[in-house]
Amino acid sequence: MIGIEPAHLSQQLAVLRRANLVVSRKEGSTVYYSLTSPHVAELLAVSPTQVAKWARRTVDVL
Repeated sequence: MIGIEPAHLSQQLAVLRRANLVVSRKEGSTVYYSLTSPHVAELLAVSPTQVAKWARRTVDVL
């Protein structure tokens, strides 16, 4: 669907979740993710690489 391996996508979503950029909810075997704020979408649109670096650093500190 989006051109990324499921395992890699899961790892990236976990980083975003730990950085409080996304939240997840589970319904049966399906997990749904949503942004914690509309501002997250704006940040990702402006600089996805910088947001990813910030999220990794934030998780490392936690």
